[in-house]
Amino acid sequence: MTRRFLLGSYVDVLTMQETLMKVEAIIRVGKPVQHVVINASKINLMAENKELANIVNASPLINADGQSIIWAMKILAHETQERVTGIDLFEKLVKKKCGERLSCILFWRKGGCCTRSGSASSAAVSKFKNRGLSTWLF
Repeated sequence: MTRRFLLGSYVDVLTMQETLMKVEAIIRVGKPVQHVVINASKINLMAENKELANIVNASPLINADGQSIIWAMKILAHETQERVTGIDLFEKLVKKKCGERLSCILFWRKGGCCTRSGSASSAAVSKFKNRGLSTWLF
């Protein structure tokens, strides 16, 4: 895995398939980790908030969610793969894990409150897509 530093944030240069393989390796280890996606807004927030920047940069997996990140990487002559959005990754993981009949535990945050859902099916993905989803576990 190649990691680049861009405008105050690390970014892992991974395709969606490579990200899925990395996430599956993390799941097999069984240690909780944080996955982060960055976009222009988060880069700006990180510049103003060093604690946020430290949290993001300490994450073992950081994907480029925003197209502006991909463009900035190209302009600044960094190698880049593709945009890997959090929701696209989430959908693929839920479909794959539910297809394997593994339990998916979903947590989402809306309005500062964390709520837990039990198992999820592939059909459940669309319900979460526009609800301020922020975290999921497998």
